[in-house]
Amino acid sequence: MNTPPMNAEIPAKIYGKAILFLLPALVMWLAARVFLFPRLEYLWAGTNLSLSAVHWPITTTTAIMRGEGVALIATLALSILTEWRFRASRRTIVGAAVFLLNSAAITGLSLMCLLSILLVPGPR
Repeated sequence: MNTPPMNAEIPAKIYGKAILFLLPALVMWLAARVFLFPRLEYLWAGTNLSLSAVHWPITTTTAIMRGEGVALIATLALSILTEWRFRASRRTIVGAAVFLLNSAAITGLSLMCLLSILLVPGPR
């Protein structure tokens, strides 16, 4: 008779926790994607910074904000791979994926703040 280990969690509980931890970052990211980012792109296009050396924040922010398809496919592939081959490490893998997705959302929002500060004219 095989008994499961005492510290094994139900997969639905692990994925439920992951969704709860991702939900605030996902809501903020979607709000920024819909309301803030188009306005920021419009403001950036109206400045002369697009040809300067400070162009990397807008390119990085664009890659993060428009990469939702890649993130979704990678998350689904990781979930399927975890359930298929790495069930014992499910909690660790899902936790790392949640950490990376939260980090991407926070990085995107931080870069948007940095860009908005760069767009404000300085003292004359």
